[in-house]
Amino acid sequence: MKAWRLRNKGRKVWEMWHAAKCRAKRLGIPFTITRDDIVIPSVCPVLGIPIEHQTGKHQSNNSPSIDRVVPSRGYVKDNIVVVSFRANRIKNDSTTEEMRTIVKFYENFN
Repeated sequence: MKAWRLRNKGRKVWEMWHAAKCRAKRLGIPFTITRDDIVIPSVCPVLGIPIEHQTGKHQSNNSPSIDRVVPSRGYVKDNIVVVSFRANRIKNDSTTEEMRTIVKFYENFN
């Protein structure tokens, strides 16, 4: 399976690019990235977990996901990074200040 996933990385990039293009159109946000702009790391740069190169609609926490660093800027080259689906889901629509508040709360809970 590992060898198959490595051979099919291009398919995953195409799927991610196409899905992002559809989301951008639906949300009315800029979309100027090319498939070459989507670089899937082997490890999530946020959580340090391995990225799994699955294709299809099934997503796990380890699936690659395109994050719009500043959501309103859209899918433009200097505003995207590929992270794990888990990291992107945690961020979702939170602001940096909200994330800091959550971290402070849980650090001070005990």
